[in-house]
Amino acid sequence: MTSDEVSQTALWHAATLMAGYSEADYAAWLPRELPLSAKLAVPLLDMPAAAQPRLSFLIAAPAVTPALETTLRSACWDSRSIEIVLALPADVTFEGAAYGNVRRVALPAEESATANAALAAAAGEFVAFLSPGDVLRAGACAFIIGRLLAAPTLNMAYASEDWIDADGRRCLPRFKPEWDPFAQLAFDLPGRLCIMRREQVTALGGLRPAFAPADHYDLHLRLGTHVPESTIARWPEIVCHRAIPAQSDAATVEHCVARYADAAQRAASAHLGRPVTASPLATFINRPHFARPEEALRVTILVPTRDRVELLQNCLSGLLQRTDYPALDILILDNESREPATLAYFAELAADPRVEVLRVPGPFNYSAINNTGVRAARGDILVFMNNDVEVITPGWLAEMVAVVCRPEVGCVGAKLLYGDGRVQHAGVSLEPGPLAMHVHRLRGSEELGSNAELAGLARCSAVTAACLAVRRDVFDEVGGFDEHKLRIAYNDIDLCLKVEDSGRSNVCVAYEPLFHLEGASRHTQADPVKIAQDRREMNAFRNRWRERFDADPVAHPNIRRDWDLPDRLVAFKAF
Repeated sequence: MTSDEVSQTALWHAATLMAGYSEADYAAWLPRELPLSAKLAVPLLDMPAAAQPRLSFLIAAPAVTPALETTLRSACWDSRSIEIVLALPADVTFEGAAYGNVRRVALPAEESATANAALAAAAGEFVAFLSPGDVLRAGACAFIIGRLLAAPTLNMAYASEDWIDADGRRCLPRFKPEWDPFAQLAFDLPGRLCIMRREQVTALGGLRPAFAPADHYDLHLRLGTHVPESTIARWPEIVCHRAIPAQSDAATVEHCVARYADAAQRAASAHLGRPVTASPLATFINRPHFARPEEALRVTILVPTRDRVELLQNCLSGLLQRTDYPALDILILDNESREPATLAYFAELAADPRVEVLRVPGPFNYSAINNTGVRAARGDILVFMNNDVEVITPGWLAEMVAVVCRPEVGCVGAKLLYGDGRVQHAGVSLEPGPLAMHVHRLRGSEELGSNAELAGLARCSAVTAACLAVRRDVFDEVGGFDEHKLRIAYNDIDLCLKVEDSGRSNVCVAYEPLFHLEGASRHTQADPVKIAQDRREMNAFRNRWRERFDADPVAHPNIRRDWDLPDRLVAFKAF
């Protein structure tokens, strides 16, 4: 198998495991998909070719096959702004006249040089790699040129994708978020189709054969962190259908996945200068091991509570006995506990120097309680935690600390699971409505997420304070929680958005999940006063951040999240 075939087989296998939507859901949505021509805002046909950006599609193939011919037909467009550079062996006969502006170059004998041979011959201002069998959607060429023309400073753009079989049946869509350097470390976010400015690609040396068959992942990783993030665009539309590879036996698939995973881990490790291993959930998803301070920073975990001693005992048992972190202290923020069992437990905890109970009397005000706790905390890193959270694995805190210590990071959250194992939280997305939705809520604990969010790292607008880590200096800089207008709800999302406005990213770590018995410690009540309070806080939050609900980087215009249903069961929304 060629390196490209190994990559296609591995990525097809990954797509089957990352499927976010059933075949029936996708088939029902496809008739409502708008044609790309409907999105073309620039009348290209009336514009001189010299005024249009020039794009080179780059294809390397060992032979002329029906799959290659399908790709060539889809990429033909009657315009001088598009060329196809096709690298073929010198002894292969090819009649290119039927395919428009195709320029053939000799395919080097060494497989490692094949795709770079097409790159070296490209004349376009922008380049995009295609594999034999890939199919561009009708209108894709005009759509791409129109988008490039509308954003002249772009260095990199990528689109959503799906897969297509030889009979033209489409499946396994992957609707992608905005550019996310953390997600890219875990899995190749741009995938196909990725449009790149040629001078930037050549400056980086093009594809690096040493990282084949993950050399495209390696290039996207390097380019995405080499150019300003403002010059990277996510096009939410599906522009290219990836070719489903020929069926292989299990041993062949396993071999291809292993080769791809090894190459991707080596590429990410070379980029970071740090070890990178496989995610616990999938070998083809990377787990970077970020540098940690030589001397462990002190962490204070703040746990608000009011009675419900059985929850608190379970929470602290995990923190004190099953958490592997050397510099940890716990500050219990007691909001008027009265039950004898709770008070007896507090007296028992007095013997542990790692634990302190701070009395914070008065009506329940989550923001004020935690702000009071921060003023008494000793830690350089603060972890806000609900009393109904339970530790699963010992390395959860060390993992969060390693991420939150990065200077570009603000708040860090954890993947949280309900007691039955389903996902409760993997980041917060702000959706039109406006609504604040938990990403991939109700997915299974072993699911990967359609963009590897449930098995790797992902940037998000906010994370829940059921388990939220932040450096103390960052918390102080943004003014902490709003204890006046957001006393009970939305205060954690508000904090995260303030941190994001300070120029830092909020990140969710999925490698080390915890259990969260959401709502166990505070019951919903049909109290008119509480309902009115919640409505006031909701309105205050929405009014403060209204513009964010229409521009969340995780949200996708084809996906509508629903609190009571998994994403996969919610009907698609047309653009």
